[in-house]
Amino acid sequence: MHNHRILISVTPPPSKNVSNIPACNVTFNVGPSSSHQVIPFTEEEHIVDDVNNDDENSDDLIENLDDEFDDSVDSLSTPELFIGKQFENRSKFRSFISDIAIRRNFTCSATLNNATGIIYKCNSSNRHWRVYAKAIGGGERFSIATLENIHSCLGGLTTGSHPLATTVWVKNQIIEKIRDNQSYSPSHVVKYIFREHRIHIKYCKAWKARELALSEINGSYIDAYSSLEEYGLRIIETNPGSQCFMKITENNSFERIFILLMLLFFPLNIEVFYLLLVLMILTINYILLHMLLLRVKTLILGIGF
Repeated sequence: MHNHRILISVTPPPSKNVSNIPACNVTFNVGPSSSHQVIPFTEEEHIVDDVNNDDENSDDLIENLDDEFDDSVDSLSTPELFIGKQFENRSKFRSFISDIAIRRNFTCSATLNNATGIIYKCNSSNRHWRVYAKAIGGGERFSIATLENIHSCLGGLTTGSHPLATTVWVKNQIIEKIRDNQSYSPSHVVKYIFREHRIHIKYCKAWKARELALSEINGSYIDAYSSLEEYGLRIIETNPGSQCFMKITENNSFERIFILLMLLFFPLNIEVFYLLLVLMILTINYILLHMLLLRVKTLILGIGF
């Protein structure tokens, strides 16, 4: 029986910048007769690189709507509201009420919000519109118990924006589109929200909502890179004699990973192929984001910020 060795060494491009991609919380070296060599480091300072875009250009995006979206959607339709309607959780109910207020162009707020239920009322002086949802099923689900669905105020929102159009609300509107097409840009988000709801949102809010959607769909980089140790150990468990090395910089950023894979049989174990594929995808994501951040920094320096 022949032993096969596969060497895998991945190193991101050098840079003086500290990446905001978190690394695994240990560096380890595992061999057939060695024990874990854990190198601790200080608490990670996760650097969040904010994208500063010119939000004043968001209105220009609205004026240049193209034909990439489906015009058959009835933008004036209002979500159905009736006594007995149930919601999976508190967040779903709040998002549903925001949909109604945005569609009807009025504002409302929660006058009661506790473990037993939630009450929303219109913010106008008339205050005829009111809905109460009580907690059911141990407090996880909510059901509309009372409803005054007569709304006589004129709304009064003339700015084109809406206070209930939060980042989380925008994320809920676009998450299925992001799931189908992860290259969906913040510009598309701005135009889509305007076309569907006739409200303006800033580019920065669209960008943050898109990032929230991507994180919910794919998981965060923190979770992904924190799993590197487990991936390395799984490779070693399924292929005795293999070794895995991972280096973390003084700034607690992932620098490189090296895998010496000893195969006792051929073809390669399908589980090992899967683990290697995950490692490669993580590295590619790191390199692409690293290049993007360098480009953003270059643009910022180029315009004198």
